[in-house]
Amino acid sequence: MRDNFNSVFTPPPAPQRRSFLAPAQRALWKIFYLWVIVQFAVIAVVMIGLIVLVTYTHVSNREPSPSEIPTALRNVHSLGVNAEDGALYAATTFGFLRVESRELALRLSSSFQNSTGFIVIGPDEFLASGLGVPRITSSGMAPREAGLIHSTDAGHSWQTISLRGEALFTTLNLVNGSLYGYDEFTKTFRVSDDIGKTWEDRSQLDPLLDFVVSSAGDGKIIATSEAEKLIASLDGGATWQAMEGPALVYLEWPSAGQLWGLDAEGGVHLSGDSGLTWELQGAAPGVPSAFLAGRLTLYAALKDERIFFSADGGRTWDRRYQDRDWEPNAAR
Repeated sequence: MRDNFNSVFTPPPAPQRRSFLAPAQRALWKIFYLWVIVQFAVIAVVMIGLIVLVTYTHVSNREPSPSEIPTALRNVHSLGVNAEDGALYAATTFGFLRVESRELALRLSSSFQNSTGFIVIGPDEFLASGLGVPRITSSGMAPREAGLIHSTDAGHSWQTISLRGEALFTTLNLVNGSLYGYDEFTKTFRVSDDIGKTWEDRSQLDPLLDFVVSSAGDGKIIATSEAEKLIASLDGGATWQAMEGPALVYLEWPSAGQLWGLDAEGGVHLSGDSGLTWELQGAAPGVPSAFLAGRLTLYAALKDERIFFSADGGRTWDRRYQDRDWEPNAAR
């Protein structure tokens, strides 16, 4: 019988020699696939970054809604008079404003930063601190504590000098080229000899309400504590001692013979001997929230959202600002 095995079953193909290039080809394909994956990952990261950037810009620069805009100059922390034009400025919980008239305060920028420690250091040149806008800081896009900020255009714009996210200065004083500040965030009394670029930590203190520095160059500093007790330092803030005197909340020291104090009820006290003795001069027409004293004029911002000034050492007061919709005894 004829053998028909090969006609029924197809024989397997003859073995082929494996190309010595095959491993290299597979390696090249793997490298190509990896390169494609990396490119897609880079594109994804860039797109996510752009989305975050656009979102941050929109959130930080958007126009505030009407419900966010205070109808009056609210919660004044500090007052200052611009050496350029004599205009009165106010640092508040809701931003930085200039008092335009007896019934109008103008917001200088769209920022709603809670401004503290505001002082005027030259014509149109200000220093301040504070807390960032809640809607931004709560999102993690910016630190809560502003550190030390600086404006050279009368408060229209601000730039950080130092300690962003690390310090909240509630009181600042620039005397004889040295900048003194109380940092409430770390409860540290700090001093800078280069206008806030670098700082020396002098002491740790329980919260201070206010402090002033002698211009005599003798290192004397007088402060008010949360208990409204006076304390003093004779070595530039390194050590502190209790001091006799009235229960004061705010202090101003515009000249050697004029150390002013304001108590919690608005009583105006004056010392001509660097705080050794005090005399009651008069009273502001309400509970104060901020105090400013020049050589000739006293200013007091009140918790009822009005500002008054006195040209006779606190004996009599005239209204400087009162919102046109202000109502007496209204809840604030």
